[in-house]
Order: sequence, then C-alpha cells, then structure tokens
Amino acid sequence: MLYGLLSSKESESKAGGLNILGSFCGLSYDFTQVNIQKHRQFFQRNSTFVTLPIWRLVYELQDDWDITNKEASVVLVQLCAPTNAILLRALAPRKGAGEGRLHVPEHA
Repeated sequence: MLYGLLSSKESESKAGGLNILGSFCGLSYDFTQVNIQKHRQFFQRNSTFVTLPIWRLVYELQDDWDITNKEASVVLVQLCAPTNAILLRALAPRKGAGEGRLHVPEHA
C-alpha cells in the first residue's frame, strides 16, 4: 500500500504515503523542546522494516514538483533513512535491484 501511494501520479497520494512513513518513523510527535540531533536514532529505529524500493521512492521524491512532497521527503531521508554505506549504494537506481528489506549491520 505504501509503495502504491508513493509511486502514484497524484500529489495527494504521495503526500499521504510520506505522512504515513513519517508517522511510522516517529515524526508525529511534538519536538519543539527537543534537540533532534541528540535523538536521531529515535527516528531511525523502524527504518530497517521499510523495504529498499520504498526508500528509493522517498529519495526520488526529493525532486518532486510539489514543494510539500519535496520537503517532506528531504526530512525523511535526512532524519529517518538508515545512513550507512549499504543504503547509500542501494538508493541509487539500478537494474535488477531486489525487493528485499535492508539489513543494517550492528557495527554500522
């Protein structure tokens, strides 16, 4: 369902998918009094449960024509996406990319 929303041609569907993913990653809380950099792992705690094709779509939405979707995807990539080298290579579009979940090593 999330993949369908994020890959939709409808801007509202993309926004809905980004909103769901953001909530899943913990962005639905009020953090006005919290230093986000100190709690960054809080936002990444569920990121390994999200499939690589979904993270690719979020990454690609950083160039979306809709400024709301563009900014939301930037926040998701910067705060919530796993930032190890495996993911950085996996986000680059490539032929034959698998549909599997991301495995984040303990030492990353």
